[in-house]
Amino acid sequence: MASWWLEVDKAKEECRHELVLTGDAVATRIAEGGLDERIFALTALNFLEISRCGLAELPRGVAQLTGLSNLVLHDNRLGAVPDEIGQLSRLKFLDLSCNELEFLPPTIGQLCELQVDSACHSQFSLWFWF
Repeated sequence: MASWWLEVDKAKEECRHELVLTGDAVATRIAEGGLDERIFALTALNFLEISRCGLAELPRGVAQLTGLSNLVLHDNRLGAVPDEIGQLSRLKFLDLSCNELEFLPPTIGQLCELQVDSACHSQFSLWFWF
């Protein structure tokens, strides 16, 4: 799987603070082998975007990215967000728009720095302002 995820290899090698995974090529890799779990070892990340790639499940490993301030997951097939999202204490912006969400976990209330949670165009019509 590692050879499929050159973006993850490069982010680790260069100790990057941002990682963007989007589009058809990423969607194909996710469909064939799942999301590369090594992403969650990139603890220097403060910005992570995984969008427009058919992601149906956000792994619980996301909790390991404690430095994230921006998490963009728009235009996927997410039906839920793991409770572990509440462990991202530095998160300021969370974009869950254009997914298949029916609810958000109560742990989202633990995100004291969260300013905007965009969940429009999901199956529920809630906007959270903190």
